Amino acid sequence: MLIKNKKKFAFGLTMTLSFAAILVIMFMPLFGGTNAFHAADGLFNSISKASASHFAVVRTSLAGFETKSADQELKLSEGVGKNVATIINATGQEATYADGILTVRGEINPLLDRMLSDSEAMFANNGEVLQNAYGIEPKAALYAWWMYASTASKKFLLQKRFDTSKIIDEVKTKAVEVSYNYYGVNPTPATERVAILAFALIFYVIYTVWYGFAIFELFEGIGLTMTKSAKKET
Repeated sequence: MLIKNKKKFAFGLTMTLSFAAILVIMFMPLFGGTNAFHAADGLFNSISKASASHFAVVRTSLAGFETKSADQELKLSEGVGKNVATIINATGQEATYADGILTVRGEINPLLDRMLSDSEAMFANNGEVLQNAYGIEPKAALYAWWMYASTASKKFLLQKRFDTSKIIDEVKTKAVEVSYNYYGVNPTPATERVAILAFALIFYVIYTVWYGFAIFELFEGIGLTMTKSAKKET
Protein backbone atom coordinates (compact mmCIF):
# COMPACT_ATOMS: atom_id res chain seq x y z
CA MET A 1 0.00 0.00 0.00
CA LEU A 2 1.25 3.49 -0.86
CA ILE A 3 0.37 5.01 2.53
CA LYS A 4 3.03 4.19 5.12
CA ASN A 5 1.82 6.35 8.00
CA LYS A 6 -1.96 6.82 8.05
CA LYS A 7 -1.92 9.40 10.84
CA LYS A 8 0.54 11.72 9.12
CA PHE A 9 -1.11 11.23 5.74
CA ALA A 10 -4.55 12.06 7.17
CA PHE A 11 -3.16 15.16 8.89
CA GLY A 12 -1.41 16.30 5.70
CA LEU A 13 -4.52 15.67 3.61
CA THR A 14 -6.67 17.64 6.06
CA MET A 15 -4.25 20.57 5.94
CA THR A 16 -4.14 20.44 2.12
CA LEU A 17 -7.93 20.38 1.77
CA SER A 18 -8.39 23.21 4.27
CA PHE A 19 -5.69 25.20 2.42
CA ALA A 20 -7.58 24.65 -0.84
CA ALA A 21 -10.92 25.59 0.77
CA ILE A 22 -9.52 28.91 2.01
CA LEU A 23 -8.00 29.54 -1.42
CA VAL A 24 -11.42 29.03 -3.04
CA ILE A 25 -12.98 31.44 -0.53
CA MET A 26 -10.31 34.05 -1.32
CA PHE A 27 -11.27 33.90 -5.00
CA MET A 28 -14.93 34.60 -4.18
CA PRO A 29 -16.31 38.20 -4.25
CA LEU A 30 -16.76 38.36 -0.49
CA PHE A 31 -14.54 41.36 0.21
CA GLY A 32 -16.51 44.46 -0.66
CA GLY A 33 -17.75 42.92 -3.90
CA THR A 34 -14.33 41.69 -5.00
CA ASN A 35 -12.02 38.80 -4.18
CA ALA A 36 -9.28 38.82 -1.55
CA PHE A 37 -6.49 39.35 -4.07
CA HIS A 38 -8.09 42.40 -5.67
CA ALA A 39 -8.97 43.74 -2.22
CA ALA A 40 -5.36 43.33 -1.06
CA ASP A 41 -4.10 44.95 -4.26
CA GLY A 42 -6.43 47.90 -3.68
CA LEU A 43 -5.29 48.20 -0.07
CA PHE A 44 -1.60 48.32 -0.91
CA ASN A 45 -2.21 50.67 -3.84
CA SER A 46 -4.09 53.10 -1.60
CA ILE A 47 -1.32 53.01 1.00
CA SER A 48 1.49 53.44 -1.53
CA LYS A 49 -0.35 56.31 -3.26
CA ALA A 50 -0.24 58.31 -0.05
CA SER A 51 3.54 58.59 -0.43
CA ALA A 52 3.85 58.58 -4.24
CA SER A 53 3.44 62.29 -4.96
CA HIS A 54 6.55 63.98 -6.38
CA PHE A 55 4.83 66.86 -8.14
CA ALA A 56 6.50 69.57 -6.05
CA VAL A 57 9.94 68.23 -6.96
CA VAL A 58 9.06 68.09 -10.66
CA ARG A 59 7.61 71.60 -10.58
CA THR A 60 10.84 72.89 -9.03
CA SER A 61 12.82 71.24 -11.83
CA LEU A 62 10.56 72.84 -14.44
CA ALA A 63 10.91 76.26 -12.84
CA GLY A 64 14.67 76.05 -13.27
CA PHE A 65 14.53 74.88 -16.88
CA GLU A 66 14.97 77.52 -19.58
CA THR A 67 12.31 76.97 -22.21
CA LYS A 68 13.46 75.80 -25.63
CA SER A 69 11.99 74.85 -28.97
CA ALA A 70 9.62 71.90 -29.08
CA ASP A 71 9.78 71.68 -32.88
CA GLN A 72 9.75 68.04 -33.97
CA GLU A 73 8.23 65.52 -36.37
CA LEU A 74 7.25 62.34 -34.55
CA LYS A 75 5.87 59.02 -35.77
CA LEU A 76 2.73 58.05 -33.85
CA SER A 77 -0.28 55.83 -34.48
CA GLU A 78 -3.38 57.60 -35.75
CA GLY A 79 -5.47 57.39 -32.59
CA VAL A 80 -2.68 58.54 -30.31
CA GLY A 81 -1.33 61.10 -32.77
CA LYS A 82 -4.66 62.88 -33.12
CA ASN A 83 -5.10 62.96 -29.34
CA VAL A 84 -1.61 64.38 -28.88
CA ALA A 85 -2.31 67.07 -31.49
CA THR A 86 -5.52 67.99 -29.66
CA ILE A 87 -3.90 68.40 -26.25
CA ILE A 88 -0.84 70.24 -27.60
CA ASN A 89 -3.03 72.73 -29.47
CA ALA A 90 -4.93 73.32 -26.22
CA THR A 91 -1.68 74.58 -24.63
CA GLY A 92 -1.31 77.38 -27.19
CA GLN A 93 1.43 75.60 -29.12
CA GLU A 94 0.85 74.13 -32.57
CA ALA A 95 0.49 70.50 -33.62
CA THR A 96 -0.87 68.75 -36.68
CA TYR A 97 -1.20 65.07 -37.46
CA ALA A 98 -1.17 63.68 -40.98
CA ASP A 99 0.05 60.50 -42.67
CA GLY A 100 1.35 59.01 -39.42
CA ILE A 101 3.47 62.05 -38.52
CA LEU A 102 2.84 64.47 -35.66
CA THR A 103 4.35 67.88 -36.41
CA VAL A 104 4.94 70.06 -33.34
CA ARG A 105 5.83 73.75 -33.38
CA GLY A 106 6.33 75.93 -30.33
CA GLU A 107 8.13 75.86 -26.98
CA ILE A 108 8.60 72.88 -24.69
CA ASN A 109 7.84 74.46 -21.30
CA PRO A 110 4.12 75.13 -21.93
CA LEU A 111 3.79 71.47 -22.91
CA LEU A 112 5.59 70.25 -19.81
CA ASP A 113 3.62 72.61 -17.55
CA ARG A 114 0.33 71.28 -18.92
CA MET A 115 1.59 67.71 -18.76
CA LEU A 116 2.36 68.21 -15.08
CA SER A 117 -0.91 69.96 -14.23
CA ASP A 118 -2.91 67.27 -16.04
CA SER A 119 -1.00 64.62 -14.09
CA GLU A 120 -1.78 66.38 -10.81
CA ALA A 121 -5.48 66.48 -11.71
CA MET A 122 -5.47 62.77 -12.53
CA PHE A 123 -3.56 61.92 -9.35
CA ALA A 124 -6.32 63.70 -7.42
CA ASN A 125 -8.87 61.61 -9.39
CA ASN A 126 -10.18 64.72 -11.17
CA GLY A 127 -10.37 63.21 -14.62
CA GLU A 128 -13.15 65.59 -15.61
CA VAL A 129 -10.51 68.34 -15.89
CA LEU A 130 -8.96 66.54 -18.87
CA GLN A 131 -12.32 65.46 -20.26
CA ASN A 132 -13.57 69.06 -20.30
CA ALA A 133 -10.32 70.48 -21.67
CA TYR A 134 -9.81 68.07 -24.56
CA GLY A 135 -13.02 66.11 -25.05
CA ILE A 136 -10.95 62.95 -24.64
CA GLU A 137 -11.40 60.14 -22.10
CA PRO A 138 -9.10 61.10 -19.19
CA LYS A 139 -6.81 58.06 -19.21
CA ALA A 140 -6.58 58.22 -23.01
CA ALA A 141 -5.50 61.86 -22.74
CA LEU A 142 -2.85 61.05 -20.14
CA TYR A 143 -1.67 58.12 -22.26
CA ALA A 144 -1.34 60.54 -25.18
CA TRP A 145 0.91 62.72 -23.01
CA TRP A 146 2.96 59.64 -22.10
CA MET A 147 3.38 58.62 -25.74
CA TYR A 148 4.36 62.15 -26.72
CA ALA A 149 6.88 62.36 -23.87
CA SER A 150 8.39 58.96 -24.68
CA THR A 151 8.74 59.66 -28.40
CA ALA A 152 9.88 63.28 -28.04
CA SER A 153 12.47 62.41 -25.40
CA LYS A 154 14.09 59.81 -27.67
CA LYS A 155 14.12 62.24 -30.59
CA PHE A 156 15.71 65.01 -28.51
CA LEU A 157 18.29 62.52 -27.27
CA LEU A 158 19.24 61.68 -30.86
CA GLN A 159 19.55 65.42 -31.51
CA LYS A 160 21.94 65.64 -28.52
CA ARG A 161 19.53 67.91 -26.65
CA PHE A 162 20.22 66.00 -23.46
CA ASP A 163 18.82 68.55 -21.00
CA THR A 164 15.49 68.67 -22.84
CA SER A 165 15.30 64.89 -23.03
CA LYS A 166 16.09 64.62 -19.32
CA ILE A 167 13.40 67.07 -18.16
CA ILE A 168 10.78 65.38 -20.34
CA ASP A 169 11.69 61.99 -18.86
CA GLU A 170 11.43 63.42 -15.35
CA VAL A 171 7.91 64.71 -15.95
CA LYS A 172 6.95 61.45 -17.63
CA THR A 173 8.23 59.09 -14.93
CA LYS A 174 7.53 61.13 -11.80
CA ALA A 175 4.21 62.63 -12.84
CA VAL A 176 2.50 61.08 -15.87
CA GLU A 177 3.23 57.42 -15.11
CA VAL A 178 2.43 57.76 -11.41
CA SER A 179 -0.87 59.51 -12.09
CA TYR A 180 -1.90 57.02 -14.77
CA ASN A 181 -1.23 54.05 -12.48
CA TYR A 182 -2.94 55.55 -9.44
CA TYR A 183 -5.94 57.13 -11.17
CA GLY A 184 -9.12 56.13 -9.34
CA VAL A 185 -7.25 55.01 -6.20
CA ASN A 186 -8.05 56.82 -2.96
CA PRO A 187 -4.89 57.38 -0.87
CA THR A 188 -4.80 56.07 2.69
CA PRO A 189 -1.91 56.65 5.14
CA ALA A 190 -0.41 53.40 6.45
CA THR A 191 -0.93 54.64 10.01
CA GLU A 192 -4.69 54.40 9.48
CA ARG A 193 -4.54 50.76 8.34
CA VAL A 194 -2.08 49.26 10.81
CA ALA A 195 -4.45 46.50 11.96
CA ILE A 196 -5.34 45.23 8.49
CA LEU A 197 -1.68 45.44 7.38
CA ALA A 198 -0.58 43.41 10.39
CA PHE A 199 -3.32 40.85 9.72
CA ALA A 200 -2.35 40.56 6.04
CA LEU A 201 1.32 40.01 6.90
CA ILE A 202 0.61 37.46 9.64
CA PHE A 203 -1.94 35.63 7.48
CA TYR A 204 0.52 35.47 4.57
CA VAL A 205 3.23 33.92 6.76
CA ILE A 206 0.86 31.41 8.39
CA TYR A 207 -0.79 30.47 5.10
CA THR A 208 2.56 29.89 3.41
CA VAL A 209 3.87 27.75 6.28
CA TRP A 210 0.52 25.94 6.34
CA TYR A 211 1.01 24.78 2.75
CA GLY A 212 4.58 23.72 3.42
CA PHE A 213 3.58 21.59 6.41
CA ALA A 214 0.69 20.06 4.45
CA ILE A 215 3.04 18.83 1.72
CA PHE A 216 5.61 17.71 4.28
CA GLU A 217 3.04 15.62 6.19
CA LEU A 218 1.63 14.11 2.99
CA PHE A 219 5.09 13.02 1.88
CA GLU A 220 5.85 11.52 5.28
CA GLY A 221 2.53 9.71 5.11
CA ILE A 222 3.54 7.96 1.90
CA GLY A 223 7.01 7.22 3.19
CA LEU A 224 8.99 9.98 1.48
CA THR A 225 11.21 11.43 4.18
CA MET A 226 14.50 13.25 4.36
CA THR A 227 17.07 11.49 6.51
CA LYS A 228 20.70 12.20 7.23
CA SER A 229 22.99 9.84 5.36
CA ALA A 230 24.99 7.46 7.46
CA LYS A 231 28.57 8.49 8.18
CA LYS A 232 31.04 6.30 6.34
CA GLU A 233 33.74 4.64 8.40
CA THR A 234 37.27 4.97 7.09
